[in-house]
Amino acid sequence: MRSCARVIAAFVLVAASSAVAVAFERIGGFRLGGTVTLQLQLGEPPQPLSDGASSWNLVAAAAAADWNLQLGRVRFATVIAPTSTASSKDDRVNNVFFSTDAYGLALTNRTLAITLYNSQGATLNETDVIVNSSLKWDSYRGPLRGAPTLADSVLDLRRVLLHEFGHALGLNHPDEALPPQNVVAIMNSTPGNVETLQADDIAGIRSLYFPNGAVTITTQPVSLVRSVAEQTSFSVAARAITGGPLRYVWMITRPGGQPEPLEREDGPVFALGSAQRADAGSYQVLAYTATGAVLSDPAELTVRPATVTPETRLANLSTRGRVGTGANAMICGFVVSGTTPKWVLIRAVGGGTLSAFGVSGTLPDPELTLFDGTSRPIDHNGDWSNQPAAAAVAAGAGRVGAFALPAGSSDAALLTSLAPGSYTALVTGANNTTGVALVEVYDADLDPSAPGASRLGNLSTRGSVGTADQSLIAGLVVRGPGPRTFLIRAIGPTLRGFGLPGALQDPELTLRNAAGTIIRYNDDWDTPFGAMPGLRESARRVGAFPLQELRDTTEFGGLDSVMLLTLQPGNYTAEAAGFNSETGTLGVALIEIYEMPN
Repeated sequence: MRSCARVIAAFVLVAASSAVAVAFERIGGFRLGGTVTLQLQLGEPPQPLSDGASSWNLVAAAAAADWNLQLGRVRFATVIAPTSTASSKDDRVNNVFFSTDAYGLALTNRTLAITLYNSQGATLNETDVIVNSSLKWDSYRGPLRGAPTLADSVLDLRRVLLHEFGHALGLNHPDEALPPQNVVAIMNSTPGNVETLQADDIAGIRSLYFPNGAVTITTQPVSLVRSVAEQTSFSVAARAITGGPLRYVWMITRPGGQPEPLEREDGPVFALGSAQRADAGSYQVLAYTATGAVLSDPAELTVRPATVTPETRLANLSTRGRVGTGANAMICGFVVSGTTPKWVLIRAVGGGTLSAFGVSGTLPDPELTLFDGTSRPIDHNGDWSNQPAAAAVAAGAGRVGAFALPAGSSDAALLTSLAPGSYTALVTGANNTTGVALVEVYDADLDPSAPGASRLGNLSTRGSVGTADQSLIAGLVVRGPGPRTFLIRAIGPTLRGFGLPGALQDPELTLRNAAGTIIRYNDDWDTPFGAMPGLRESARRVGAFPLQELRDTTEFGGLDSVMLLTLQPGNYTAEAAGFNSETGTLGVALIEIYEMPN
């Protein structure tokens, strides 16, 4: 059995470079084929891990999944086995485990982990990854938690396993090649602040499994200068000499950062959408076929800043979604901020009223209950026109520009003056009926922009996401003299931690303008990874709960969707759906919209 060990002479932090070069190094002549099953025997950590992972095995599964995103016919599969399971270097099982030795060969305190492989010609029979258990381990994001000595450092298992699994696929250390290659890569021989697969790693794996370089770029991406909120896209023209249809992986390198693959764009045009300041950076694309790959020249995006306007505000939120029973009811939350009471119009629309707009499967008889911040019910309505305030409700709807409800309809509505605080509107069906409904919350003050007026903000809706036209769609109105920055989130996996096991596993969030044009899309808030610090800080500033960060096959962390963007006044819709919703993804999701402080 031959070995490739990750050995360091001293603890070194590798400085990140913004330059991208395709200069990977291969181990040898073998390549994997088919599905490679890794038997994970890493066990449970003695204390909670920094990124929220519940076991070492889930950290390893997440690292394998990252490589799978870049592979085609070759895939990693993972199975979990007890730490007591016997391992042998010739058992034809791909073991991943902690130990102080590699089948009798002691691991020195300079060795983080070692990858052993047994090959016959181009056929790999077995690959084992052994992690040095005598060192201190955690799983975290951000800079390496180094110390003057390796023994005192806290090492990140996830980035080390990304490196070792790269060895298992056939990649070596580019910085130890002859001559040495000066590239940013997870496969470099020393641990550092690189924590995700880089362009060089991806190009290396493409070279091994999509060899022969049979692609040429005929038109390179062009650098752009855009204003905030301006529609933006990059394009490339490439030609496949051999190997069939072209595929594309777009990447961004932020100033001072590392190259990161972007999500869900595999065509020659990368539609960024509404440009935001955080989008500034260098963009490249890897074009490849079954027989070759080539990396484009970088194209810079410069984003001119915009001055946000404090007077601009959220005027209303309306959400359409499926209303179920119990935990699947529709729940709308909002906050009245300020020092004075605010008039608020709340409506739950279904039945024939909603059917008239072409919506099928509507909730026949919506009921609306309003709760205060202590979960105390403070108001209720079942039929809007059958209440003493019906005339005031109708007048309030006309004042805020809401469509009129038919007299005698089964829709529910409340017009009420609310003191500053948090409130929740619950929409259910009479007699436990279910269906699609629309819940609306309007700022109904006679002069919402008057000096000292309280504001309506932090709007959110929780509901069921179904198939076809049963996604959760939030309409928001931004009013004021200029742009304002908002944090918009579509949350599914994190809701499981709040006692909702039926939460949507993988939401995607799409924002459209009044013309229906998609101006922003996000599937996973951890992609690109470099945007996560800004999103975390934005959530902290508005008081939003933190999102789950570990992505793995069990806990689905990192799969919530988030946007931080500056919007001009106007009407917008934010749609939360299950990823690949045409396959029938179901679950409970939460849409949140926060005004960012100035």
